[in-house]
Amino acid sequence: MCANLSQHWDSSYSTGDRSRSWYQGHADISVRLVKTAEPDLDAGIIDAGGGASTFVDDLLAAGYRDISVLDVSPNGIDIARTRLGDVGSRVTWIVEDLLAWNPVRRYNVWHDRAVLKVGANRIVMPGDSFKIP
Repeated sequence: MCANLSQHWDSSYSTGDRSRSWYQGHADISVRLVKTAEPDLDAGIIDAGGGASTFVDDLLAAGYRDISVLDVSPNGIDIARTRLGDVGSRVTWIVEDLLAWNPVRRYNVWHDRAVLKVGANRIVMPGDSFKIP
């Protein structure tokens, strides 16, 4: 993991998640898109660059059971995990630099709000496809 990148985002989250310009209380549009693309509640979903996002909260509330959140910032992940409390144990938390990460499984849905446009060609496995709405 690139220490500078991790430090940058950890510092960014030092004032909490609600202070960020991209904060949203609920990720309604993203959840609607996921429900449309993948109604199977056992589908594997990853939120790339999820950090402290409430998207994971909304997916759990919608009944999804196989959720992973990947972010380069341990602080961002900790904010989300703490916010979720015991429910957070149902999420796979991955602290990695997306561009250096090698997924060990396949996901039915990849979600992000900006990260994949940087590295999509480096993380899609051979034979996979994905759609950007």
